[in-house]
Amino acid sequence: MSPLHTVLLIHPTDNLLVALQDLAPDTLVTEEGLRTQQAIPAKHKLSMTSLQPGDELRMYGVTVAKALKPIAAGEAITTANVQHQANSVSQRQ
Repeated sequence: MSPLHTVLLIHPTDNLLVALQDLAPDTLVTEEGLRTQQAIPAKHKLSMTSLQPGDELRMYGVTVAKALKPIAAGEAITTANVQHQANSVSQRQ
């Protein structure tokens, strides 16, 4: 996905990417033209798409949070713009 191998998409249904290195503002991170909106430290997450309040954030193929405010594509994911909300987990016996 990344022309420069600067981000990682963990699962094909995810809408979050993981920065593999410190990213400067306006860094091209995907072949589709996604650019960072601000500096994003290594190991932090960024949104692949524009999100509205209440939209689900997916990582590892499951919901991990919901947007609290509008989040632009390429914007860093922080505790200020999302609220943790995981899918329920069931155990097999």
